[in-house]
Amino acid sequence: MRSLVLAVLGLWCQAAQAVSLPRVPAGYTVERVTTPEQTLHPMMGCFDDDGRLYIAESAGTNRPAAELLKDPQDLIRVLEDTDGDGTFDKSTVFADKLAFPQGVLWHRGAVYTCSSPYLWKLDDTDQDGICDKRTILVKSFGFSGNAADIHGPFLSPDGRLWWCDGRHGHEIRRDEMGNLGGEDTAAVTPPKPEPGLPNEAGELVSKGKAARIFSCKLDGTDLHVHAGGGMDNPVEVDFLETGEALGTVNLFYGEPRGDCLVHWVEGGVYPRYDQQECIDEFPSTGDPLGPVHNYGHVAVSGLTRYRSDQFFGPANEESPQHSFFVTQFNTHKVVRTIVSREGASFKAESHEDFLVSDNPDFHPTDVVEDADGSLLVIDTGGWFRIGCPTSQVAKPDIAGAVYRIRKTGSHNVKDPRGKEIAWGTLSLEQTLATLGDARPAVAQRGMDRLRTTVFEHESGLKYLHRLDPHWNSEPEPKAMLPAVSWQRIATTLSEANIIPPEIRENTRFSSKDQRHRLSEVAAETAWRGQPLDVRVAYSRCNEERNPFQWTHSVPKKWHAAEARAWYEGATLSGKPFAPNEIPHTMKVWSEKGKDDRVLEHSLINGLIHSQASKPLEAFLKTTNPGLCRVALLVLDQMPDYKLTRDQVLPLLDTDDTVLQALVLKIIAKHPGWAPEAVSLLDKWLAEETFSTERAAVLRGFLLARVSEPEVAALIASRLQALPPKYAGVPLLLDVIARSPRAAFAATWTPSLARVVSKGTTSTQLLALAIIADRHIEGMDETIASMAADLQQPHSIRLAAYSALWPRRTAVEPAEFTYLTDRLDVADQPTDLLAVSRTLADAPLNEDQLKALIPRLPQVGPLGVPVLLRVFERSQSAAIGSALVEKLTTAKNEVRIPVEELARLLRKYPAEVQSAAQPLLAASGVDLAAQAARLDQLTPLTTGGDAAQGRAVFFGTKAACATCHRIGKEGGSVGPDLSTLGAIREPRDLLESILFPSNSFARGYRSYTVVTTEGQTHTGVMPRESTDAIVLRTATLAELTIPRLEIEELAESNASIMPQGLETRLSETELRDLLAYLKSLR
Repeated sequence: MRSLVLAVLGLWCQAAQAVSLPRVPAGYTVERVTTPEQTLHPMMGCFDDDGRLYIAESAGTNRPAAELLKDPQDLIRVLEDTDGDGTFDKSTVFADKLAFPQGVLWHRGAVYTCSSPYLWKLDDTDQDGICDKRTILVKSFGFSGNAADIHGPFLSPDGRLWWCDGRHGHEIRRDEMGNLGGEDTAAVTPPKPEPGLPNEAGELVSKGKAARIFSCKLDGTDLHVHAGGGMDNPVEVDFLETGEALGTVNLFYGEPRGDCLVHWVEGGVYPRYDQQECIDEFPSTGDPLGPVHNYGHVAVSGLTRYRSDQFFGPANEESPQHSFFVTQFNTHKVVRTIVSREGASFKAESHEDFLVSDNPDFHPTDVVEDADGSLLVIDTGGWFRIGCPTSQVAKPDIAGAVYRIRKTGSHNVKDPRGKEIAWGTLSLEQTLATLGDARPAVAQRGMDRLRTTVFEHESGLKYLHRLDPHWNSEPEPKAMLPAVSWQRIATTLSEANIIPPEIRENTRFSSKDQRHRLSEVAAETAWRGQPLDVRVAYSRCNEERNPFQWTHSVPKKWHAAEARAWYEGATLSGKPFAPNEIPHTMKVWSEKGKDDRVLEHSLINGLIHSQASKPLEAFLKTTNPGLCRVALLVLDQMPDYKLTRDQVLPLLDTDDTVLQALVLKIIAKHPGWAPEAVSLLDKWLAEETFSTERAAVLRGFLLARVSEPEVAALIASRLQALPPKYAGVPLLLDVIARSPRAAFAATWTPSLARVVSKGTTSTQLLALAIIADRHIEGMDETIASMAADLQQPHSIRLAAYSALWPRRTAVEPAEFTYLTDRLDVADQPTDLLAVSRTLADAPLNEDQLKALIPRLPQVGPLGVPVLLRVFERSQSAAIGSALVEKLTTAKNEVRIPVEELARLLRKYPAEVQSAAQPLLAASGVDLAAQAARLDQLTPLTTGGDAAQGRAVFFGTKAACATCHRIGKEGGSVGPDLSTLGAIREPRDLLESILFPSNSFARGYRSYTVVTTEGQTHTGVMPRESTDAIVLRTATLAELTIPRLEIEELAESNASIMPQGLETRLSETELRDLLAYLKSLR
């Protein structure tokens, strides 16, 4: 290892002069403050009270989770600046043998980290600077090794540990002692579905697949889920003084990808919209919540809220704006996003680049504020590639570094960490004085001391009580606290259970009385001019939730953020609502919540947890459809409450489309209720067109209840009656295509026959695809006639043949000639793909298979993987030998990933397997050969005509737009490329074209499915549910496969993007295509 460090250090010393520092705004400076000998691949960081920087560091390897657990090589190190010049000069390892630690927090002498699959506490009990005690606080979390797993933890203002969990699942259990941790068993537990899972010992506390934001106490107890959803990878969280949390999230949106800054609202449920199964793990309050800001496809990672006054001056208490610095891995920059309040949540006022590097191997992963107000940026270097489609020739020799940004003329802060303060002897009055200190590290330490000392004596609360002028007409002037101090008191003491048990038991004040006294101080004075952030802070910690005990007019005075905070406090308290609180809450919804989605969410979430079902039942009979919808949604989601038919079905009789849609969703969840909705759905389906929203409601309801006779009959009758061009026809065909095989109704066959005979070309293709997939009989004469009809479009003829093949044992010579002739004349890649698809499913005889082998190069990169499927059914040595010979001689024209090739040949005789060994070996990944090929074509990444490149992209030779979307044009099989040029280096773009199986964009990993019928399908999985998965395949088809019909499901290392696309282009065309891709921003 040391030899590697020295080698890298030598390279770094030579390159340091050549590579310019990142750029920062005028008036700021940036310098590199570490060397590779001190830290090679830093990822995340934090400071301790003495100014030492703890770094979570990677070993620079890209390995799957199982290998990370088997041989953990990552570590946490400590960097020190012993001479105070701002650069680090001492480096030691605090803890080694960790698995991908994505976060590090020092607090009260211990180090906490999320090192998959656990949340750990690391102690140095003998104070020698090396961890000698490791405790698992919370287990266990699934992970794959692609960094979309647990991150953190982060210390909240009330002293809890928060962390983020990516969409890989978790299973947390409590042992007999009440602990959520335990022994490290991940390496010896067979993974299901991924390493880290399952965790089957103990009482189940929480389990699910969705991403989540968790918190717990410092000892790992009192687990709480704050928010979650379908997003792929929440990374880091930071807090306002009020305790409100904002964080970074990758793949918040899927198509097109959106990486975002998000306000984590209590109980909030967030997209992606293609992950409905994950969204369904949480109580619904309506539509998923949105982001504060969408950065686009940039790969956000670390963030920090800037606290010091050194960069931008003192904060404005009356209308505060918050600067969040966010690192963007793909774009090699740190951005500043200024956030301010908007309604119950926040908005991004502005967004600007703050640090930008031109070095393509600069990948910032974290940003940390130092006590003097300077900003540290952590660059992890060039090592990371797994799950990140940048260059797949990994670059562990490209070291990372830590950079420091300063503002010229600033940072002359005396004792920035408060080391000169005698913290151990401070009185309560002196501790309170530190809360208003302009030095963030001092105020933070004061908050922590307050948290641990305020309840040591009964007089502590009395003292706070005495400071407020509302309760004391003669407060001590010298002891009066500024607004920010009251705000910090609120967030610091926001947990009732921080009061030590002996104090709760021995004091004449109950914990409720003590908490309530603090709450009253704020609630009574809030309407007398306190800044909004102070009111929000107290609202969140107010155990009494709503100030109805003071005046019923208070809600009218509420700011939306304040109202949201009250209801967050209500939910967190876990206490039932009083009956009179329900109508007042509904009033707040009417006056404020219906026009503010975040406030609406918090109101409804509070009601769901209110346990007050009786007062809500009355609102089901109100004439106000909005209030009726809220009540219905709450009762539907309320634990242990069961809606009845008599409550729900009458609500269908409304003109309010939003209420109507909710009623239908609820009916769809109850077997036997569907007949009541059939007449309404029949009316909707009879319309010539309908909105996207109505189509979604129809599709969702019909799919949910498709097995009920009344719904099946509705589908059949409407397909029989609707004019061919009505919108209901393709929608109903889509429902049939997605329905479980066991639910296929016999009455649908005549309806499909009608569409085949009288439909439009597009609906005929849909119907023929269903007939082919479900092997439907009874229409062969009609379909055969269509296949042979020279007047029919070729797309119809090909689809008709595909529909006939399941009941055929042979292909007639004339039919085979027609199909092979189509190979000769088809000039569009999609046409070649259609012919290949039809031939692949055809029952060809041995002579026909032999005749097809020489034609393989004709079908092009898109068609080859599809057409080769026809040879999987043969076991003939002659066919296998001829196929291997052709694939060997035409290896430049016919390229296929090695695992696909192995599966293709697996049923052939031994002599074929033996003859194929050289071909299999040559088809493997040769990184040296790939690097040489990249070097050879790299000159094509410069120059070029972007306008001509656009023509290549949307043209017929490359057919990129068949699978990829730019703006509103193109397909959706592969990733959206609308901003590709802003996030990918030119060489990376070239590599993704030459070697598509080297990398997978997040969400586009290929999977191979083997069904119980022996069929094999490979494709990306855009969505899944508890009952089925959906695959988008290389044939451009979308297959719904019920889970009961899946024999095997595994990740594939082969991309469905075909290899060899560049062989169809001239060098000029490839250069122009690259120029166009680079221009997409």
